[in-house]
Amino acid sequence: MKFRLSIAILITAVTRAASQTQQCLRGYLDLNGLKIYYEECGSGLAVILLHRRFTPLGGVGGDVETALQQVSRRSFDRRGYGRSDPAKAPFSPDQDLQELMRPLQIERGALVGSASSSGLALDFAIAHLDKVEALFLIGRSSVECAALVAE
Repeated sequence: MKFRLSIAILITAVTRAASQTQQCLRGYLDLNGLKIYYEECGSGLAVILLHRRFTPLGGVGGDVETALQQVSRRSFDRRGYGRSDPAKAPFSPDQDLQELMRPLQIERGALVGSASSSGLALDFAIAHLDKVEALFLIGRSSVECAALVAE
């Protein structure tokens, strides 16, 4: 029940920008010489889907993905996942997210993190509060992240 309520809140927050039929832009962004695959669907407040480990391009889970078909969303394959190039040197996923927001013209967005990507969403929100409109953490890793923040 709580999970479905969270989805309803997310949809309500961005419904004003929703469109029943969305055209999606797909392509690659250059990130310090690496090709990072992305998709951009809709307009208005960006809902940024951060995929969980081994599930590329916004793979956050069935019910959530179905609900998000109705809103403005951005997703990308992190380094080494899906269609993106692998990392060639140490990097910061937090910094990657910040760098990817620029060419997509995202000043503020709602972050959706699922399982392992919850940590990235939370780290980014703490470091860049001015860029985060809302934060949705889904799954067991989310609970562990929230417990760490509470301490």
